[in-house]
Amino acid sequence: MKKTISRNPRPRIAWIEVIRTLSGGAQIYKAAYSAMLPFEARLSTLFDITFFRSSPIFRYLGYIQSFPRRFQLSLRSAFFFLLHHYDLLVTVDIPNVEGLVPFVLAKLMRKPVLLKETHWYWHNSVKARLLWPINLWLVQSANMVIVPGKRVEKYWKQAGVNPSKLEVVPFYSSTLETTDRTTLLTEDLRKKFTNKTAIIFVGRLIKTKGAEYLIEAFAKVKNGFPNTVLLIVGDGPEKHNLEKVVKSLSLDDVVFVGTVSEKDKAAYFMVADICVFPSVWEEWGMVLTEAMSVGKPVVVTSTFGSALDAVQDGVNGYIVPERDSESLYKAIRKLVENADLRRSMGKKSKEISMRFSYDFAARKMIRAIEFVLQNRALD
Repeated sequence: MKKTISRNPRPRIAWIEVIRTLSGGAQIYKAAYSAMLPFEARLSTLFDITFFRSSPIFRYLGYIQSFPRRFQLSLRSAFFFLLHHYDLLVTVDIPNVEGLVPFVLAKLMRKPVLLKETHWYWHNSVKARLLWPINLWLVQSANMVIVPGKRVEKYWKQAGVNPSKLEVVPFYSSTLETTDRTTLLTEDLRKKFTNKTAIIFVGRLIKTKGAEYLIEAFAKVKNGFPNTVLLIVGDGPEKHNLEKVVKSLSLDDVVFVGTVSEKDKAAYFMVADICVFPSVWEEWGMVLTEAMSVGKPVVVTSTFGSALDAVQDGVNGYIVPERDSESLYKAIRKLVENADLRRSMGKKSKEISMRFSYDFAARKMIRAIEFVLQNRALD
């Protein structure tokens, strides 16, 4: 008998997500269209999606302390999956446990699973080695594995995963739009830094972000180009240590801005001439495409997760080794001393950033979902 594809115009999807913020807790919801993020809104026009979301509290409170509430969401989402007869499960990788029980349940029910996988490295700790077989099983058992970029895709190909299962979908995409508020704030900021070439860092002030190497590089830049300023946007446990580094180098024109709202972030990128992201390692890093979306040249490290996808070395910025203040200095110096180069690289950044728009990412995700559903219907 010839099998036909389901005619359900809005397939039901259970979508388990981990939100990278301190705010909020576990929640299950179907938000109104106007209340959703652009990516969610685009997908929800075609699919009936229930979102199961939690914030990764373990990153701040510790994995063990937050495990009970995160595992509770896993059980709740599994219950919803069983009760409401979803057509597809979209879920996350280890060490995020939110999707583990629903994943197992979906496989037992012979329901398709689309796995979001972000690893391009694996830690060498005891816990990581214990979790590796579980994560590998998830990847191998999923109907499709979507990855945010080339680096993750290459990693899992080398791990032996069938390349036909892997699909690059820039689901970590983030671009910025300017408003009247952005314009006014940008003008106010520029008045503070008149005739200064502004270098900016945006991110949490933690060891892995590598801000100390940027400060060391800036000290060298400052010697040759006194009309420069370094803006450090963000907060975190490393702030005190970074302030000590600034003091030990007798630096002026290093401004610790602190945390800014999402509404104001675009203005800080707009006022910058050069955006630098010197992470020791970074799983992905949405600030990179945000900076590019407002037309800025960028300097990133080779261990920055999105670097291979977003940065064309020497075209819209530079990729340098991690933990290397000398290489950072040389890259920044090229941009500081050449305004025309900054403009041309910034223009190219804006062009490339279109590949990371919400609409582009949604179209790729829609194709991935439809492919999984179609192949399941034809089984």
